[in-house]
Amino acid sequence: MRRENRIPGLVYASGNDPAHIQVAEKELSHVVKKGNPLVELIMPNGQQIMATLKEVQHDPVRDCPVHVDFQEVHAGEVITVWVALHTVGVCKGTKEGGVLDVNLREIEIKGVPSELPDFLEVDVTDLNVGDSVMLQDIPLPEGIQLNQDPHLLVMSVVPPTVMMEETATTEVEEGQSESSQARTEKTS
Repeated sequence: MRRENRIPGLVYASGNDPAHIQVAEKELSHVVKKGNPLVELIMPNGQQIMATLKEVQHDPVRDCPVHVDFQEVHAGEVITVWVALHTVGVCKGTKEGGVLDVNLREIEIKGVPSELPDFLEVDVTDLNVGDSVMLQDIPLPEGIQLNQDPHLLVMSVVPPTVMMEETATTEVEEGQSESSQARTEKTS
């Protein structure tokens, strides 16, 4: 199966034994990269179902997928998924020398499958040095709820640290120059 670039997997459904499936590696990579919370699967018996990507196991050496798990979902059922966060705009603070420090790249939300977004956008345009974005600050679509602590830090604009490092380097170099100069005077 793996020689044919197919990945073995399981589909979990409530009340049923897990179903064994095969997924084309190229299609799986597309789903993982897109971060789509819902996928449509065609089961071995021809039935089409909606499912969420539950887990992808990777080969630790080659970093390629070796197994995948899906969870079947039904229309109208409230489910919990992880969605990616995409930043929009350029921070005012980064134009002033600050650095956008991102703590969370995805968040956990819940809602009915038909209303779940593929990703959420965070507008960072108005962030200055010292400003931050908490989970509660991210606008959610109608019918979608946050499934994490709303006070978690998502991202912040921090002041640059390069200036302090340059100052420390300069002090070390000056100290070395004085030591070198003192050695030169002693040998003269």
